[in-house]
Amino acid sequence: MFFIICSNIRFINIPLFMILGQSLFFLVLFFTAVADASGHKLEVFSVSEIKVDETSETAAKAKDEAFAKGQKLALSILLRRLTRDEDIHSLPIVDDEQLEFLVQALEVAEERLSNIRYIASLTVRFKPLEIRRLLRESGVPYAESASKPILVIPLLRKHGSLMLWDEDNFWRKAWLDLPLSDGLVPQILPIGDLSDITDIDASQAADGDPTGISSIANRYGAGQVLIAFATVSETAEGNKINISTTHIGRYSEEPIIFNLEASNSESLQDLFLKAASKLAAMIENNWTTQNIIEFDRPRSTLLNVPLTSLEQWILIEKKLSNIATIFRVKIRTFSINSVFIEIYHYGDKDQMTNILLQEDLVIETSSQATRNTEFGISSKNTNLPIISTLRFRSREKE
Repeated sequence: MFFIICSNIRFINIPLFMILGQSLFFLVLFFTAVADASGHKLEVFSVSEIKVDETSETAAKAKDEAFAKGQKLALSILLRRLTRDEDIHSLPIVDDEQLEFLVQALEVAEERLSNIRYIASLTVRFKPLEIRRLLRESGVPYAESASKPILVIPLLRKHGSLMLWDEDNFWRKAWLDLPLSDGLVPQILPIGDLSDITDIDASQAADGDPTGISSIANRYGAGQVLIAFATVSETAEGNKINISTTHIGRYSEEPIIFNLEASNSESLQDLFLKAASKLAAMIENNWTTQNIIEFDRPRSTLLNVPLTSLEQWILIEKKLSNIATIFRVKIRTFSINSVFIEIYHYGDKDQMTNILLQEDLVIETSSQATRNTEFGISSKNTNLPIISTLRFRSREKE
């Protein structure tokens, strides 16, 4: 058992043993192993609510055909989730034998069958290592870091009026009609109840009122808020919609701006739905593009991690182990009050900072000379990167 536990540890090393003592070292081994055994975030590699409905000569054959088609559809959804729009034509083609090898588990719900028909809702879980290998061998860049949920607040400008919770806000209705996002960026819409209406109105949303935005975002557990403006104009050729966005959160995003014009047979509501679908897809694609794992750009970052308890370090260690772009964490020094670590990761520090934020961890830059002296590192080594502090995210500062 001891050797099995040790094989799962990525962060523990001799300095911890020397400082905290043998008994506490084994305690850390135990808790870390338990945390590791609980599993990483596999939701990214799981596709749910795949509806299947097949008819064949027998129920058994219909079931086999349903499973085959359902797993193929799930793989297609997963590969699109992890990759950019520009790479859609480069995605690998997988035969039935390969597909069976890629699937880790299959869950069945709402199952109904007759003598010749099979109906069910499937959840397909794929093997993360094999999916990564498939994409890398195919030369397709991919991301797998999921964003915190983004709260979309649809504001409609029409005839000089600004609408949010109004019944005539067909822009908001279009978002309500969109299917749930199955990408790396969960997109949620306020339900428009009394609490939402009390938190923020249309003018406050348009102005980015920090109190109202913070209140509604915290209630929905959102990592950031997207104010989505839709401006309707009527021309001789028909209706036209201008879409523009404002991101509010701990990290900045470039605004998204585009226009859509209705065709002769297209209603205004259809145009709103097309715009909402396009904006949702652009949000997904922008996130994926920004978080592509850059295997050709390995970096390292020095971090001081202040601690208030051993349990806090175990939680931080677990969060770091959930991040795909981190391939090694080295403990430089360990004390009761802090851990000094070096993170080896793919991509630059800005990308790493953004990904850490999704785990409620914030990097704060501090003086290199001060930190180097504090941890006994020679300040004559000018090649060392600036040492920063890694802390839990504090919503009180937002």
